[in-house]
Amino acid sequence: MTDAMKEVDGGHEPLICAVCLEEIMDSETRSRAGPTTGCVHRFHWDCIRKWFQVKAACPVCNKSLLEEGIYEDDPISGKSIFHRIRPEGVRGSLHSAAAAGHVAGIQRLLAAGASVNRTTLGGVAPLHMAAHHGHAEAIARLLAAGAEVNQLAPGGTTALYIAAQGQHADAVARLLAGGAAVNLASEGGGTALHVAAQNGHTEAVAWLLAGSAEVDAVMDGDITPLFLAAQSGHIDVMVRLLAQGASVTAAAGNGATALHYAALHGHAESVARLLVARANANEATRSGGTALHVAAQGGHTEAVAWLLAGRADVRKEMMGGSTPLYMASMGGHSEVIAWLLAKQAPVETTSRASEANAALYAAVRGGHAEAVSRLLTGGANPNRHVGPSPLRTAVLHGHTEVIGRLLTGGATVKPDDVWAALLLGNLRGARRLAKASNYSWAVLRRGCWLVAGVLGACTLTYMLSGALLQRALLELIVLETPGPA
Repeated sequence: MTDAMKEVDGGHEPLICAVCLEEIMDSETRSRAGPTTGCVHRFHWDCIRKWFQVKAACPVCNKSLLEEGIYEDDPISGKSIFHRIRPEGVRGSLHSAAAAGHVAGIQRLLAAGASVNRTTLGGVAPLHMAAHHGHAEAIARLLAAGAEVNQLAPGGTTALYIAAQGQHADAVARLLAGGAAVNLASEGGGTALHVAAQNGHTEAVAWLLAGSAEVDAVMDGDITPLFLAAQSGHIDVMVRLLAQGASVTAAAGNGATALHYAALHGHAESVARLLVARANANEATRSGGTALHVAAQGGHTEAVAWLLAGRADVRKEMMGGSTPLYMASMGGHSEVIAWLLAKQAPVETTSRASEANAALYAAVRGGHAEAVSRLLTGGANPNRHVGPSPLRTAVLHGHTEVIGRLLTGGATVKPDDVWAALLLGNLRGARRLAKASNYSWAVLRRGCWLVAGVLGACTLTYMLSGALLQRALLELIVLETPGPA
């Protein structure tokens, strides 16, 4: 169908927009798919335009609308205009030539009067297509023909951002030479340097920095390019950013630095580079966590070693009292625990009022037998506790191997521990505990009392249930008995 006007059917049934699921009011411009698509849904005109920036298909039935196009219905004038979604849907268009990098085709179409800045319904121009595919010569031809170098694509991205995202260094260079705004940010605040650093494209980063890209530009969350390179472990990119003066002390909205991001993902060489650049190993986030906390939590041994060499404080506590040793114990990272203990990390803390032996409890709850052994060897006292002992905790969680390690470490067995393991079905653990207590009379006596208590509770429950059932039956009989006539 050609781009022609036609009458709109004058129905009065309520229409629901398939995008926002709100009713389409009588005065609102609406849209519908062509009859050959098989899609019967309706949309607000503005809603479907935004949706096409995500996907060129109906959001409900998923019928492709890419080639067929849609209609814009104006209820005021009663007319409808057909729109093709993308010009490149037609073979021989400037968009398709730019996407293919066909310079001769671009030249021919431009000479025939094709608009160099015409966009698709989704807002994509030929220059964006050429940048996406990295066709530097096509970019040069389009710019020479007057293409707007900073024209925005969906998401507020420019051709330069798109080229950097696709890791096309030659395209980046061409666009910069054509006057592309190197620090123009997308809707999320990210610049071309952000996306190039995140993808680890060193050559594109070099071109952007040479084009005066702001090295410490911040996107949403106060994230800098160095953060993104550090979290992905792109060493060469980090070296270039640091050489250009990137700040190692810049903090994100949550207080984290690039060192935190590198430690979180276990990139030991990134951690080393940042420490050499004088990053503060003890810089804390808003919750009090340091890079050592996050590296210990993730079990990143090599990163922990570098941080300790950089004088990270092993005694530093987060809000709530968690130390790096506690974080490592929680994950059962025995090698990290060994490194921390070697640096005199306190194995027992008192800041957690409910758990004076927090690291040991964390390892016990997680069933990390090797971590428990490391902590016991490092001086953790299995009999120092507030509330249930570490041994009782292991019994309640059913960690038989941990029970054995605690017993080897000198944990004191109580009669209740034996019977708790037995009642929970852990026969192997109960046998170990009974053996450790030499099958004492106290164990047997406590067991008898426990069995008697269980039997008494069962008897009481049976009697109570019987009484309640009898009462219910009596009430039912009374209700069903007919009264006097």
